Amino acid sequence: MTLEAEIKTEAKALGFLLAGIAPAVSAPHYAQYLTWLERGDHAEMHYLIRPDAVTARQHPVQLLPGVKAILVLGAPYPPPAARRVPEPGKPRGRIAAYALLADYHSVLEERLGRLAARIQALSGHPLAWRACVDSSPLLEEDYARLAGLGQIGRNSLLINPDFGSWLVLSELLLDLPLHPDSPLSGDPCEGCQRCQMACPTKAIRPDRTVDARRCLSYLTIEHRGPLPLWARPLMGQRIFGCDACQSACPARPGSRPSDAAPGFSVQIEAEPELTWALQLTREEFQQVYGNTPVARCRYQGFRRNSATALGNSRQPELLPFLQRLLSTEKDAVVADALVWAIEQLSA
Repeated sequence: MTLEAEIKTEAKALGFLLAGIAPAVSAPHYAQYLTWLERGDHAEMHYLIRPDAVTARQHPVQLLPGVKAILVLGAPYPPPAARRVPEPGKPRGRIAAYALLADYHSVLEERLGRLAARIQALSGHPLAWRACVDSSPLLEEDYARLAGLGQIGRNSLLINPDFGSWLVLSELLLDLPLHPDSPLSGDPCEGCQRCQMACPTKAIRPDRTVDARRCLSYLTIEHRGPLPLWARPLMGQRIFGCDACQSACPARPGSRPSDAAPGFSVQIEAEPELTWALQLTREEFQQVYGNTPVARCRYQGFRRNSATALGNSRQPELLPFLQRLLSTEKDAVVADALVWAIEQLSA
């Protein structure tokens, strides 16, 4: 067995169901990334335009001097289950499928460390390495494509032939010379525009990038302060993330809960009752969501989103509940969402 094959075997034993090797070259879509930033498509994610972060995404050598190969890993997660039948007077929110799991950053970082130790033992030489999850300044879809794990779809996500886009990527940068895998041929999106048509806010651009200013995943997770008025009716019942473009994609064979990577089991309710969600204390929010990606939107954002979703519920019988909450609400952003929700249900 070659060293490359041994490494992939070790990766799969640790729960990385997909593993491929990419060459340590400049990111193929780096110029497109700069254009995306220049257009302002990153919205208020100012960490993306820090000079050091922009430079780091050009070539992996900025992250690991002497890097010779990139081991790209994919961990699939369960796609959304069928929606529950709504109960009168108990509207439910929707949380994106990936966020129902324990925070994948900590899960994958621990596994990457163990994998690096195994690679060092297999190679028989001292090893310099760096683990990257999606918080690292690396254009990971570029390297996943080069590693043969899939193609970049119209919605900018990697599409794998077996799991669609329902997977989390991570990488190990290595100063170890490894033979790279070959990219897959063909284009799974050729002649298909279902994700663009399914996007509630038309955030997907023709160049296979996403305008974050219009993306409901960005708006419900990263955006701070009041939500734009135009976006509120389009959110529907979403309170964290979206999943619309992924769910519309026909490239999802084999995407079943049983195909999820080991350790990626559901931790929280996919459709929490909105009146419950809106009344959580800060401590209760941390207890329920603190170890999941939902914590990213913060307590204020979660309640803001829940109030907005109640405004889209079309259940005017909830007006007394919302008015009672508004009378004691001290957070101006949440109060703004409550006022909007009351207006929608009073119309």
